[in-house]
Amino acid sequence: GELLLALVRHLHADHVVPPVHGAQRVQVSLVQEVGDEEDDRPAGQHVGLLAQDVQAVFPELVTEGADGYLSVAYGKLSALLLQGLHEQQATIAAQAQQIEALQAEVEALRQDTAARLAALEAALSARPHTPSPAASAKD
Repeated sequence: GELLLALVRHLHADHVVPPVHGAQRVQVSLVQEVGDEEDDRPAGQHVGLLAQDVQAVFPELVTEGADGYLSVAYGKLSALLLQGLHEQQATIAAQAQQIEALQAEVEALRQDTAARLAALEAALSARPHTPSPAASAKD
């Protein structure tokens, strides 16, 4: 069957660990579930997605049970995660090409600057030395 993990709908701020860095659309959080004697969900800490966050982006992956708890269909996330990885890899590849082009441009500019500086220095050293008016006045 499909794995459904119920997450508490209303959480106290102390029960949610800050989001994992780099999460763009859906935050991964450590959730403290509050169980009671009538609840068949185990109490304790569980790593999972906040159903409300998932629902905002992928409403088709969240259901509400008769008890009012929202549940995430984690089994259906696989295809979305793979698609996200493919998109991320495409972005990384494009950025790598941009970096390579920029590095080549920087190197070309360095070489051009070095050649221009060498030409200026050669032109200056080829000029006959004429004392500056300030140096002539000292004599």
